[in-house]
Amino acid sequence: MTENVISRVQQVHALLEENGYTRLPQRLGIGEITLEVDDAWSGPTGTLDLAVVAARPRTRGKSSQLYWDVQRLVRALESANSQRTITVILIDVAETIGPDMRRSEAELQTLARVLIADSDLPVDRALAPLIQLELPSVEERELDGVGMVEDTIRGVRRAVELTALLTAAKDGSRAVEAKYMAWIEQAFSPTSGAN
Repeated sequence: MTENVISRVQQVHALLEENGYTRLPQRLGIGEITLEVDDAWSGPTGTLDLAVVAARPRTRGKSSQLYWDVQRLVRALESANSQRTITVILIDVAETIGPDMRRSEAELQTLARVLIADSDLPVDRALAPLIQLELPSVEERELDGVGMVEDTIRGVRRAVELTALLTAAKDGSRAVEAKYMAWIEQAFSPTSGAN
């Protein structure tokens, strides 16, 4: 392996570790089957991901070997009734590959998801499907509509009634209903025209 390929492998390993992946031993026991897998990673807790890191094949022979290795892994998982998904991460620093290798990669994609960590994209973008999303908590996503309206009308003299309604909203829907009914009664009372 060249220095560039080794560097790319190290970047891939670092990204996998940062996202909760754990490197598996070279001898994998799957049910009653034992396989030799050079660079396999188990996904984060709570996921069924399995990632295999390999050099991108440059010859038909190496491509066939990778295909059969992945197929054996898929079959072993199937025989163990595993629900794991497999992602093959191909490491490369070359700019182009020939049509035979493209066909080989298409064949590999019939067995597993294939991500290519080459020089076209930074590693984090090439492996984006494996990166855990960090979603804001529910509390952060909830909007406080009453608070937003209060902020908007604060200091507006013509919004005195609306401010009173918002104040009542803090005490619940019955308080709002009572305040609203009081407005209606006030509008139809004989003394309302005098104001």
